[in-house]
Amino acid sequence: MALLEQRELSALEINKLMNVPRTKVYEITQRMIRRGMCIEKRIGRKKKYQAVEPGKTLDCLIKEYEGDLDEKKKLAKEFCKMVYPMYNRGKQIVDV
Repeated sequence: MALLEQRELSALEINKLMNVPRTKVYEITQRMIRRGMCIEKRIGRKKKYQAVEPGKTLDCLIKEYEGDLDEKKKLAKEFCKMVYPMYNRGKQIVDV
């Protein structure tokens, strides 16, 4: 939220504005970078974080979630292939 309002902040500035421990700020900003929600800029030795346009962020998140869903669908299909033989064997025993 702070990045959206201020556009560009250092970890220390985020820490002060949001009252979040600075180590947690680094963890969160790295996760946000991976998700396309912000970028890291180096100005000399200092790092600044800048918010990405929310619409672009939404597209990145949707793609990430779609990829996760596709992977879960694939795992579910593989699971079904593995358990159906067991199910069918058990069904034959009950039907006898």
